[in-house]
Amino acid sequence: MSAPVTADSLRASNPNILFIISRSKNGNLVVYEAKLTNGQLDPNNPVEVYWMDVDPEYVQKRIKAGKTSDRTELNTLEKQFAYGLSSESLGGGRYKITLVALKERPVVVFVENGKPKALMTINGEYDWN
Repeated sequence: MSAPVTADSLRASNPNILFIISRSKNGNLVVYEAKLTNGQLDPNNPVEVYWMDVDPEYVQKRIKAGKTSDRTELNTLEKQFAYGLSSESLGGGRYKITLVALKERPVVVFVENGKPKALMTINGEYDWN
């Protein structure tokens, strides 16, 4: 039996993950991953959002259904009202990402030294991953 997937283990296994939202309802994670093309953010889709189903109950249901991936796409309501985003180019390979549920806290995404970064305000100060 393998070790359970956590936000930290997921980020350690995928350097393109910008940030993760953990839910209190279950152990599943909402993942915000930079999409790179030739080492730069993809101008058509700089950040991709999806569920990582890691809660044991969800894992068992997925296995019984014959699914082999932990990844699940957001549904339409989740995209429009909870976890979705919009992006706007700021030039110079930087993008302003606006989360639908947190419009007042935009995220600036860019690549620095070959690694995607997300710059956002946390507790009134800028921080990045």
